[in-house]
Amino acid sequence: MAKLILQPYYILLFSVIAILLWIVMKHRRLLDCKTRRLIWVGTTLLIIMWVLSTPVISDTIEESLYLNFSAEHFRPEVIVILAGGYERGYSREQDVLVMETNIRVLTGVEWWKEIPDAIMIMSGANNFKSRKSSRQVELMTAMAVNAGVPRNKIIVDTLSSNTFEHPQNIIELQGINTQTSVGVVTSKWHMRRAIFSFKQYFDEVYPSPIFASIIDSSLFVIQRFIPCPDALSKSTTMIHEWIGLLWYKIK
Repeated sequence: MAKLILQPYYILLFSVIAILLWIVMKHRRLLDCKTRRLIWVGTTLLIIMWVLSTPVISDTIEESLYLNFSAEHFRPEVIVILAGGYERGYSREQDVLVMETNIRVLTGVEWWKEIPDAIMIMSGANNFKSRKSSRQVELMTAMAVNAGVPRNKIIVDTLSSNTFEHPQNIIELQGINTQTSVGVVTSKWHMRRAIFSFKQYFDEVYPSPIFASIIDSSLFVIQRFIPCPDALSKSTTMIHEWIGLLWYKIK
């Protein structure tokens, strides 16, 4: 608890807000109307930043993205696992999938084991210098094979660099058409936008019945109201996700 309160981010944010409020209240008569307005605007923006930096708010924004769907285990013909990124090492052998992608692959493997006749598609491209765009799906494929999925059951899409492109490129793969039933595996907060994109190209699209998310339940109640950089980063990602979904719907 002490470590959380004494973190530089919390101290700086609290101090700046407190100083601005002190200036307005203590030296109100010395400030002209325009300066007071600017200080209040700055203080309001910092308070908004404070709110978005609290875990309770970042979690609330994330949960607003969740899809409500039946717990029934669908049996799609193909299971598409959307890439979530990877970290480039000093050498090719040191490249590793980020935790988000690890969870998605393991979730997809778990689903595939319930329907082993399904084809698994690894979808996603990254354009890192000195790496092929296929590097991420290579790592995903290796992980799935190590987890028990036969290599001949896996197809790769090495062209898609965003959610909008995934279904566009997958429908061009051999043996895939609009009538193919598709199961989508991605993070729970990303599922809404992914399902929307896939439904533009496929008649039957199912979200994974198994959650592909990382849940942090270690915080005490009071800690959920203390701002921290990780929560702000999460809020930013979730707001970006809502903006992306709205943009997909209007373009």
